[in-house]
Amino acid sequence: GVSLLTPDGQIGRLISGFPSTRDAGDLAGVPLVALAPDNSRIYVGNFGAGHLWVLPLTPEQQKNGLTLPAAPFTADDLDVAMERLNNVMLVNPFDMTFDPQGVPVVTDASGNGVAKETPDGKTRFFHRFAELPNPDKPWDPIEAVPTGILRVDNPDGSREYLVTLTGGCPYPEGAGQLVAVDEQRHQRTLIEGLNMPIDVARSLDGTLWLLEFARFTKDASCFTGEGYQPKTGRLSRILPDWTLEPVLTELNYPGAVLPARDGSLYISEVLTGRILRVTFGKEEGAAEPEDISLRPTPTPGPAPSFTDLDAALAEVLARQGLQPHPGVKRREADTPLARLGQAFFFDPILSGDKNVSCATCHHPRFAMADARVLPIGAGGDGLGPERDFAEWVTLGPEASAPRRLQAVRNDAGDRVPNPFAGQFVPRNSPTVINAALFPVQFWDGRVDGSADGPVRTLEEEINRLGMTDPLAVQALFPPTSMHEMAGATLGGLAPETIRRTLLARL
Repeated sequence: GVSLLTPDGQIGRLISGFPSTRDAGDLAGVPLVALAPDNSRIYVGNFGAGHLWVLPLTPEQQKNGLTLPAAPFTADDLDVAMERLNNVMLVNPFDMTFDPQGVPVVTDASGNGVAKETPDGKTRFFHRFAELPNPDKPWDPIEAVPTGILRVDNPDGSREYLVTLTGGCPYPEGAGQLVAVDEQRHQRTLIEGLNMPIDVARSLDGTLWLLEFARFTKDASCFTGEGYQPKTGRLSRILPDWTLEPVLTELNYPGAVLPARDGSLYISEVLTGRILRVTFGKEEGAAEPEDISLRPTPTPGPAPSFTDLDAALAEVLARQGLQPHPGVKRREADTPLARLGQAFFFDPILSGDKNVSCATCHHPRFAMADARVLPIGAGGDGLGPERDFAEWVTLGPEASAPRRLQAVRNDAGDRVPNPFAGQFVPRNSPTVINAALFPVQFWDGRVDGSADGPVRTLEEEINRLGMTDPLAVQALFPPTSMHEMAGATLGGLAPETIRRTLLARL
């Protein structure tokens, strides 16, 4: 639930009755509570609800503040916001800020993204975070886990959101980051080497605060919670050069920091249940803090210098056993079959709705990838970082009658509201440069040509073809994926049915 601490020191439940649990060593309950900029409502985020809860405030409450109710409000007294859009929904809403118009912007610690409320009250993610490097095991990256968020308005009119990336299990030391993102899906790293950063906040005087939750014992179990080290939380002031000035150490699992109007800070400790109030006295002659919007991204250190670049490169090549043009003998000649394959690669005819091709996510302009964290496949418009969700999707001629029930007919055909709006393909698009050299295809290795004999897949229909080229086998799968290429016209049908339908179309 949500507790209310009044100015005279009383504390009690304002909202109660939400489910909570200790899941895999973590507390899953109500991590988010925020007051709308116009004081009209209180937003509450509950793990697993799939939306936000809203407590409307009366004009008297907006003017004079809240008092403890005779009985706590429950879900029956609340409205909802940021409802699910198709299969897109909030799972673990962790922190909230607002855009200049007062629209909620929320981090989802389980969805690894930042979402915003649409004009019709739905949820749409405008940014998803890639995995973070694992300092202990570089080959095994960790989930980003976005937690705290703060809006920053820059003098040039641009807007960014500062987000703390806590880093997921096994919570290696120094893996956390503070980053800045915008609604055009750009991201820049501001501070690295943090220990489970969990919140970022800004005082009225412009001071930026960063809160770190704890250090985690190396090789401890993530599923018991026993690895969290007590009294290792830390509050730091962010300086103009993006370095940290520790202000409070030995905090016990701090979860959030709230700057007050009088310059003090409130800090909640998650496992102890304490609320700390921190006050400051201004030093005589102290300078006013600089505006965060004027601070550039930190400049990286000097790059290594070489007196003989050719010799340095030759040394690396010899040490790694690298050879020039490793796939030159496997290059396809300029044959009619190769030209047909190239034409198919750039032609959306192989997608159910005829609006996405292989090159959409593997384009020469972006080094044969798409320059995105997560792709937009079916239902998208444009290329690369500028690709966005279309409002409507035009069905292909093979769409069944039930799929046309919501269609609006025009000269282009039957259009339906985009059923994929907000839904990213849940895997990064890798480059296909040199893909013919890989005996195993896809992130999960579902196409395996590493053994002698035909390529093996999870589909027996494909295995019976006896194909020996892993890349050719790989090309049979994206057209059958609903979110990648099959779309509203063919998505959900059996893979072999989709392939035969596309053959008939050709």
